[in-house]
Amino acid sequence: MNTSRTPVIIFILGLLCGIGSGASHTCALGEDKKIILQRADTVEGGDRISPSGKKEPARSARGQVVMEHGEIRLTCDRATEFMESGLVELEGNLRISDPSMEVRSRRGYYYPGEEKGELLEHVRGRMPLESLSALADKALIENGRDRIWLFDNAVAWHGEEQLSADTIMVQLSMQQGKRRIEQITATGMAFLCIPDTVSATAGLYNQLKGEKMVITLSGSAERGISGIDVEKQGELLYNTYDNGTPSGVNYTSGTIIEMRFTANTLQSVTARHNVTGRQYPASFIGSEEINLPGFRIRETEKPTF
Repeated sequence: MNTSRTPVIIFILGLLCGIGSGASHTCALGEDKKIILQRADTVEGGDRISPSGKKEPARSARGQVVMEHGEIRLTCDRATEFMESGLVELEGNLRISDPSMEVRSRRGYYYPGEEKGELLEHVRGRMPLESLSALADKALIENGRDRIWLFDNAVAWHGEEQLSADTIMVQLSMQQGKRRIEQITATGMAFLCIPDTVSATAGLYNQLKGEKMVITLSGSAERGISGIDVEKQGELLYNTYDNGTPSGVNYTSGTIIEMRFTANTLQSVTARHNVTGRQYPASFIGSEEINLPGFRIRETEKPTF
């Protein structure tokens, strides 16, 4: 196996385009699909066993690896590109980022032709422009479809608001010239906790849960939630006030729950099909006795960067 060493390597990935030593550096994926290796301590080539289990030509970069694919930047301890499979295996301190987001993991794969990243272990992410941070066991970044998927034990925070579910999908779109969140879909034991901003007492949360939850954000300059739709086994618990004075706690359930907001202020709540409800007296505000099943604030797990 031949090995070349240099502290800084500017090298259009023959590594990632199947180009041999001394060949042209024109990428087979086309000019707009080039992956550029900006840095590595070591580059080496030879046959390896791919994730699919077959032996195929591969090339690896090791040591503080930095790669770029359009606006996407990938860093890790080691990157191995499998020529026939068309994927890059990324290991150790993996970080995938672009101007709008950053996602980290211990290991994963990147598919250049699809502009897709698969993160397989201990995922942490953030979108600084949206003040959003998240964690999950696994994640999938579909850059071509403007989607980020979080799988298994997924939790996302927006300020003090907390959303958890088996799976969380974030749909992005261009808004005012920036890549912003358009909609968030949580499926499988979806649970949303929103701080009670009316009460002066800290630690009070309005609670919403269901099998599927779709949160739509406003596309206007004044960002905020415009709607929340819950499907299947919807339950809502929220504190009520009369001119700022606590009046009680309302419990509502239904197959479907729809919430609509204006200027980030709740305007209406509608429950449909198999509807039940109950109003608790003000003395129950903050009582753990009536919390929805599964309520848990996980602030201490919020990732830091």
